[in-house]
Amino acid sequence: MSDVMPYFLVVVGCVIGIWYIFHNVFIKGKRCTSKAKLHGKTVIVTGSNTGIGKPTAVSLARRGARVILACRDTRRGEAAVVEVKAESRSDKVLFMQLDLGSLKSIHTFAENFLKTESRLDLLINNAGVIARGRTEDGLGMMLGVNHIGHFLLTHLLLERLKACGPSRVVTVASMAHRFGTIDFNCLNTHKALRTGTSFRNTMQIYNDSKLCNVLFTHELAKRLRGANVTCYSLHPGAIRTELGRNWNKVLKAFIKPITAFLFKNVEQGAQTTLHCALQEGIEGLSGKYFSDCSVAEVCAKAKDDATAQRLWELSSNTGIGKATARGLATRGARVILACRHQEAAEAAAYDIRRESGNNEVLFMQLDLGSLKSVRSFAETFLKTEPRLDLLINNAGVMGSGHTEDGFGLAFGVNHLGHFLLTSLLLDRLRRCAPSRAVTVSALLHRLGSVDCTLLPLEKDLVRSRSARWLYAFRSYCNSKLCNVLFTRELANRLEGTGVTCFCLHPGVVSTEFCRNLPAWQQLLLKPVAKLFFLDPEAGSQTTLHCCLQEGLEALSGRYFSSCRPRTVGAKGRDDGLARKLWEARNGGPKVEEVVEEVLEKVEEVEEVVEKVEEVEEVVEEVEKLVEEVEVVEEVEKLVEEVEVVEEVEKLVEEVEVATGGVEQQQSRYSTTGPESIWPTLAFLSLSRELSPGPLEWSPGL
Repeated sequence: MSDVMPYFLVVVGCVIGIWYIFHNVFIKGKRCTSKAKLHGKTVIVTGSNTGIGKPTAVSLARRGARVILACRDTRRGEAAVVEVKAESRSDKVLFMQLDLGSLKSIHTFAENFLKTESRLDLLINNAGVIARGRTEDGLGMMLGVNHIGHFLLTHLLLERLKACGPSRVVTVASMAHRFGTIDFNCLNTHKALRTGTSFRNTMQIYNDSKLCNVLFTHELAKRLRGANVTCYSLHPGAIRTELGRNWNKVLKAFIKPITAFLFKNVEQGAQTTLHCALQEGIEGLSGKYFSDCSVAEVCAKAKDDATAQRLWELSSNTGIGKATARGLATRGARVILACRHQEAAEAAAYDIRRESGNNEVLFMQLDLGSLKSVRSFAETFLKTEPRLDLLINNAGVMGSGHTEDGFGLAFGVNHLGHFLLTSLLLDRLRRCAPSRAVTVSALLHRLGSVDCTLLPLEKDLVRSRSARWLYAFRSYCNSKLCNVLFTRELANRLEGTGVTCFCLHPGVVSTEFCRNLPAWQQLLLKPVAKLFFLDPEAGSQTTLHCCLQEGLEALSGRYFSSCRPRTVGAKGRDDGLARKLWEARNGGPKVEEVVEEVLEKVEEVEEVVEKVEEVEEVVEEVEKLVEEVEVVEEVEKLVEEVEVVEEVEKLVEEVEVATGGVEQQQSRYSTTGPESIWPTLAFLSLSRELSPGPLEWSPGL
């Protein structure tokens, strides 16, 4: 044993030496060498109660920064504040609760921060998880926490970062992004990066979320160019953290010795984050990816501008769109959901009330395909609501049918319904000025045309003799041109009233507006829509811009797309055509007169329908009587048949009685002499009386 011990010690020493060299050369990595001081600066570090976030916060606090520890767990966050203060010897450390798995929590955090803190110089998006399940908003957990949560947080704090420039946004990604992919179809359908709960799928989702971090930084840098805000993503190295705290015990036991030997400790892992946050002279590298305190190359898919932009738009839909919608109600607005289908609208109202905490969200029934319904809605609204500050003409359809008033479906719903609604509510908008009317049009207005001479005969802008699919498409394009022209003329008529109006192209959006198309056309469009179209919330951003953006009053009547004013097609700028459509002359009556006439016709038709219903009731009564008469006749026939049967039965009984008497007589007078013929003759005589046919003599007689 004593002979073996020296060799054993040599082997152990060699192993330790090799590990030490390997760890210091290949694992430990470089350190941040910046001497920057942060006195008077404010920093937010997410997930800073554990992992590399904690030493990051300590280092920043040592340099004089006011450090906000943004963590989910209040108890652990407050404990971390005590530890960071002790290690950094700084009192400028405080905790603010933030759950990146809750869009509501993110919104609340941002609101509280902006109210209480005057500066934001550095935002470090550090938090991350490897976990299955869903966030409270129904997003995949790693999509929601690792990407969407930080995306929304950055967006909500961006104006403060710009105001305090030069400032920085640092997002902790990972080398694992190289193995990630973005499945937009899965994102749209399942609100997750991919489905599946196996260990392999879980790790793949983590890789995908880290690719999202790199793409987000790439796109953010492009959008912030010239804004004095720079942004960076990074790989911190393989670190012994609590990232896998949601794994099961068996997996943790297997991974722990590997991490102890091959992974960095948390202080070493924080160095690249600190380098990106503090190093001078890297402003020209905004949007780049760092590893080991140096710029590193990313894979091709992490530099794809189209993918980065599409992910941004989808993330806006999932995070910002929902948060903004809730924010409208949170600001105290009374929101009226004017929809045709009561059940769906009331469900939507419930969701908005629940998410915003505002009970002033309600449903009122409105069918834009019925002029009577539009008028009824306006009458009810004006009776019950004292104010109207914002009217959003959003509803739209594509189809080849007709409204209940006989107008082409697209023309009636997309233009005429909104025209009448706006006209009926215009006085209330004027009284509540400054107010806005926003109408959702489409890029397809460029393919539209307006021929007002068709309105009196066709009640549409397209001849109904067109092929069905062509009729539907042309009707839709024409109705969208009507929206543009209507907004243009409305702006001219409302000049100086304090009411401004805008129309917009929301983007190519996957909605139910094609629900009136034939099933085969819907089947054809559905996969295309999923692949290439925005979903509804992403498509709502330009609408919200026109509703909320300050300083747009001078652009009243203009057309917007991607939250910017755009030039419309030549027909959409024709003031004469806009006026002509408004008045709908050229051989036809004004639109207002058409509406009044149609309403009168509708009332007449309703009266006729009531009379027809009365006649139908009378006809039903007559039919019942006829049926009863037929039954009586059947009964009478049966009675007659029964009477005949009874007569026959009586005759049969008489025959039987007579036959019985003859037999008795035969038994009394039975002889072989001539006298025996008399009873027989008597019987024949009786039979002759009973039978109307000829009498046949038996050969035996």
